[in-house]
Amino acid sequence: MHPMYVPNQANQLYSYPYGYPNRSFKSSTRMQDYTVSVVGKSEVLARPDQARVSFGVVTEDKQVQTAQQQNAILANQVIDALAAIGIANDQIETAAYTIQPMYDYPDNQKVFRGYQVSHLFTVVVNDLTKVGEVLDVATQNGANVINEVEYELANSTVIYQEALQDATLNARKKAENMAHSLGLSINRIPLRLTEENVQLQRPRYTAEVLSATTDAVTTPVQEGHVKVTATVQAVFEYERFE
Repeated sequence: MHPMYVPNQANQLYSYPYGYPNRSFKSSTRMQDYTVSVVGKSEVLARPDQARVSFGVVTEDKQVQTAQQQNAILANQVIDALAAIGIANDQIETAAYTIQPMYDYPDNQKVFRGYQVSHLFTVVVNDLTKVGEVLDVATQNGANVINEVEYELANSTVIYQEALQDATLNARKKAENMAHSLGLSINRIPLRLTEENVQLQRPRYTAEVLSATTDAVTTPVQEGHVKVTATVQAVFEYERFE
């Protein structure tokens, strides 16, 4: 037969080999064994309020200085034309400026062809009705590369906070449904709540999509919706159990 206790020679207190079922032990066990972990998700759609139009001017010449000069002339021409329709200088930024040599390979021989100068721009358009006009004006005045149009929110914080709140409520609802199926209830205040992930999906139109609309008087581009997805993980404790 196993002894119920053994003397502790150091202080003559009793230690129980199988543990003593005191309150703190039960509380610890309860937190570990009577909890439910859930993942809450939410998707919120919002109308974009600005767009980023990406295009560029590419020139080529045997002489690098000539290619640069031609590029500068066309780039300034594009900027002036955009200013004429109300696009300010602070709405236009240089995304990339590169100079690179070009080669041909006739009969597997490397032959220098000249230099290519690329000046890529990003234009922030606050008036979404002007997106098509910006594309048309840019291409009519020297832009010969159109990359994409991306719609976005100038300030996504508000819509993200809404998605995060909805995801948290979704997590609690899941936990309540799981507890109800067992005839239990949960403490509505979570033991743990963790933000897992956020995704921001913007409507984007590539050069291939935009090229299909070049026959229109003004290039039509539909803005669609920005989708914000939030995910949280929560741990809730059951309130009643045997």
